[in-house]
Amino acid sequence: GDLFGWSLANVGDVGGLGPALAVGAPHASPGGHTSAGNLTLFFPSATFSGKAGAWINSTNDGENLGYSVAASGDINGDGRADILAGAPFCSTGATAGGCAYVFYGATPHPHLVPDLTFDSAVAGAHFGWSVAGNGSVDGTSALDLVVGAPNYTSGGLAARGAAYVFRNPTGTLRTSVVPGATAGEEFGFSVAMGDFNGDTIDDLAIGAPYNGAAFSQAGDVSLIYGASPFKTTIGAILDGQAANEWFGYALASGNFHKDNLDDLLVGAPGSAINATGVGRAYAFYGSPLPWTAANLTLVPGVSGATAFGASLAVGGNFTADGGPGFVVGDPQFRVGSKVNAGRAYVYEGDIVPSQSFPRVLGWVCVPYTFTGGTNPCSGLAGFTVTLVSATLPLRTSSAANGSFTFKAVPGTYWLNTTAFPYIDNTTTVSLSYNQVLTVFIFPKTIPFIRGNATDAVNRTPYAGVTVALYNATNVLVNATTTSSTGAYAMYVPPAFLPAVGATSAMTVRMWDATHYTNQTPVSVRRNQTSYANMFLNRFPVLSGTVFDQRTLSPIRGATVQATQGPTAVATATTNNQGVYSLVATNASRSRLLYLNVTSSGYGRYQTSLAVDRNESYARVDIYLLSDRTPPASNVWPLLPTYTTAAVFSLSANASDNNGVAQVQLWYRFNNTGNYVQYAVDSAAPYTFSFNSTSARGNGRYAFYTIAVDYAGNVETPPTANDTWTWVDTVLPSLSVSTPTAGQALLTSWVNVTWTARDAGSGLLKVDAQLDSGAWVHAGLASFLNLTSVADGSHTVTVNATDRAGNSRSVTVAFSVNTAAPVVTFASPANNSLSASQTVVVSWTITNPGAGITVLQAAADTGTWQSLSTSATSYTFTGLTDGSHNLWVRATTANAQTTVYLVVTVDTTDPTVTITAPMGNPWVNVTSENLAFTATDATSGLASLTVSLDNGTAVDVTGDTSYRLSGLTDGAHQAVLTATDHAGNSATATAYFHVDATPPTVTFSAPTDGATLTSSSVAVQWLVTDAGSGLVSVVISLDSGTAQTVTPGGTQTYSGLSDGLHSVLIRATDAAGNVRTASISFTVNTQLLGNNALAYGLMAAVVVVVAVIALVAWRMRKPKPPEPPKQEPPQTQDEEKKA
Repeated sequence: GDLFGWSLANVGDVGGLGPALAVGAPHASPGGHTSAGNLTLFFPSATFSGKAGAWINSTNDGENLGYSVAASGDINGDGRADILAGAPFCSTGATAGGCAYVFYGATPHPHLVPDLTFDSAVAGAHFGWSVAGNGSVDGTSALDLVVGAPNYTSGGLAARGAAYVFRNPTGTLRTSVVPGATAGEEFGFSVAMGDFNGDTIDDLAIGAPYNGAAFSQAGDVSLIYGASPFKTTIGAILDGQAANEWFGYALASGNFHKDNLDDLLVGAPGSAINATGVGRAYAFYGSPLPWTAANLTLVPGVSGATAFGASLAVGGNFTADGGPGFVVGDPQFRVGSKVNAGRAYVYEGDIVPSQSFPRVLGWVCVPYTFTGGTNPCSGLAGFTVTLVSATLPLRTSSAANGSFTFKAVPGTYWLNTTAFPYIDNTTTVSLSYNQVLTVFIFPKTIPFIRGNATDAVNRTPYAGVTVALYNATNVLVNATTTSSTGAYAMYVPPAFLPAVGATSAMTVRMWDATHYTNQTPVSVRRNQTSYANMFLNRFPVLSGTVFDQRTLSPIRGATVQATQGPTAVATATTNNQGVYSLVATNASRSRLLYLNVTSSGYGRYQTSLAVDRNESYARVDIYLLSDRTPPASNVWPLLPTYTTAAVFSLSANASDNNGVAQVQLWYRFNNTGNYVQYAVDSAAPYTFSFNSTSARGNGRYAFYTIAVDYAGNVETPPTANDTWTWVDTVLPSLSVSTPTAGQALLTSWVNVTWTARDAGSGLLKVDAQLDSGAWVHAGLASFLNLTSVADGSHTVTVNATDRAGNSRSVTVAFSVNTAAPVVTFASPANNSLSASQTVVVSWTITNPGAGITVLQAAADTGTWQSLSTSATSYTFTGLTDGSHNLWVRATTANAQTTVYLVVTVDTTDPTVTITAPMGNPWVNVTSENLAFTATDATSGLASLTVSLDNGTAVDVTGDTSYRLSGLTDGAHQAVLTATDHAGNSATATAYFHVDATPPTVTFSAPTDGATLTSSSVAVQWLVTDAGSGLVSVVISLDSGTAQTVTPGGTQTYSGLSDGLHSVLIRATDAAGNVRTASISFTVNTQLLGNNALAYGLMAAVVVVVAVIALVAWRMRKPKPPEPPKQEPPQTQDEEKKA
């Protein structure tokens, strides 16, 4: 039961002894772990005996380790091959969807516990059903793994299946999930890996044997071609050839058509389209072109084959000819009468000359940009490149650097490039084995702009200048920089191309860090090169030294800033010798340039000079005076005491002999803690926008300013604030308690109450308004009484205002109506009875005032139930027995009426009991007394009747007994029926039998009055009773002691004296009827002695005569048939035993 051999794989040198064989046994139970599964490893040896070298045992019950196994290659790079194995029923993962394990190779055997564990994160996916490895699908040096999960379900598609690709499993793991397309196809049932197209990157083959795209369960195999970066796009699909072929049930890869490309074997064990046998295997030889048909179709060719292609393997040089072979398995092959005996078919591989397929390497280049090297030109991305033969086109797109590549088979092709709005380019290429053809394509429709940048001062080419091309709407079209020779060239991208035959006006601009921007217009046409050469003017350059005016010593670290108007065009800092140099970037030509000089401990200095392009101004020396006097400042004007603005402005005055460099705004919150600097303004007028939300929120803020002059002198903070304000942006809280919204008041006096609070600046006042009347000031009170409010609808508005000026209003609508509605009950009548717990009450309402706003109903003291205002009835349910007050309440906008009626509910049947007769007795009279009781606790008894044997009912109301007369023999029943005033009724039945007929006694021997000559007499009798049945039969002789006997029998009396005797039988039935019968006889034993002879002779004569008559009669009459043989009758004891 281990299923040893369910999976097999040459897993490589996993133990340092050479290639090892791994054999899976998914139902093995190592260590008592039921169906945990294991792997058995066999290592090569010169004296190989088939003895296992190591076991990898699972400890997880039911996971089926060894269901699949494959070589994973040396994925951890330690010099030993590793093992990949599947356990599709693993329940140790997060979702019990199956597991796959990697066991690292080691000496003398691989690790026996998993080093890597993978699961599907999808319950019941059967992840690990198939596995493959020892390849790289993204072209990196890291080996990748693929695991099939054919029962994977997602998107409402059950058993669609999936293949999981794990890239770089020992590094930065990247997982890709490739799901099947349709429900039930079981995509991932089989997987294989190999370089099928010869691009040096391994590809994936994934089987879905139950896919029905071509035919029902024909199956298919999806190919994902490896690439860098890896993509899960399906590159090709191979379909089964007939329904139920199960194409893709098994897969295997390897180079059995030895041409340096991996080949693919596909099993189709259900194929029934062969001349003989069931099952097929298809071979696809590796090719740079997508497969369109199998290169080889294998069939069993013999009867008995039932699943040819269910298993596949590639590898092993079986015939020592250098060509690897492959094996096709049929585990259900029938050998004679041996079902499922199995068979394996071994095929020799073939060898083709070692040669490589031709390749095309190309670039789509911008014209005039060819330079050679790794990236030989400025490439154009996104061009569709097609290599077309007479039978098959190959397509690709040019990459970001313009490159493209093809691998093809020898032949002649047309090479096309297409990209709107470029003109297609076509050329013919011939390809042969071992050829690499390099092709450069220059689209002819690209306008070009070329030119040079020259310095306007020394008239020399200038390198590194930015050159930009803009269209007529000033949108950047392209940009580049000048080369070491000052030259540049750029093209117009497709998005900006003019129409064919049209011209677009564009502008070329040039600039760099030391030159003014220059520009010139250009006209752009397709297939045309435009030229734009420009001279660049330099920015003015200023230099000098900053000195201390008193000591004439140079000042280092001084800041020199050049400005024109409010714009700073350059800034420099003096070096250790006090020297500065700056380039006045984009300084306006022939205009004054201001130099502002500051340094700590010195007053600010400003001078100006006229500057122009391409000029240098040297020896612009500056002398600074020291400054030790701090500036002064204050906030002005003062802030209001309260403000509702979260953001508000403050202004400051500041003064200093040598100028104020900056003014700082400081604040403190709620008179606690230290002042905090908030903002700095470096130019007059000094204004600040204070945001209380980003500071501390609502509350009291105090402010002052500190000024700093250009010498670095800082104003001493004041001892008190300059100004303060209370920020309150929160509206007061206000809620109106009475009247409530929509309340209907029944009085013209309205009490308005509210709750108003303000946690910020404090509540200032509350005002109230009725409808649109005048506001009434309530101060800080919480109520206001409104009198003489007219009938009708009204609103009252309450407005609360805090000290900061925030206000909140609440408006409540209500109504006043002093006229009440009139409610009149239609049914049921007051004080009526109901035999149901459900009572429907109906009514009519007349209302002289406003319409009904609220209509409610309630039972007794229960909860009021809201009804539709147009309702005219209500059903009360669940009423208990007894009297109930059923209420209806109608409310208008200003009045209310409540009425009720009384209904007594009686759902309980009366209590009826018959006290006699009881127990279905037998009586022997023709009249019987019926005794009874009947009560009703709620509505009382309305009637009480008696009927005999379903006859006419007789009224016995108020009675406790009734005489039943005229009774005949037999069974009788008397039914007593009680009905209460609510209509509930109950019955009681008395059963009894009448038997007024006594038993019958019959003597059969001796005859009454007979004279007997023997002192021994056998008395025979029969007693019967057709009514209630006998309960007693006694017999007595001559008034002697009576003894009980059976209803029919014989009693023998012996030793009787001569004389008169009598026998008496008394019979009693179950109803008490008694029957007495007797017979008399005389015993005379002397009579037999005198007449014995006479009697004997007479008897002899009679016998002789009878015999003669009988013989004569039988001689004259035919003999009748013999009656059937009968068994003797059973005795009473025998009947009981039977």
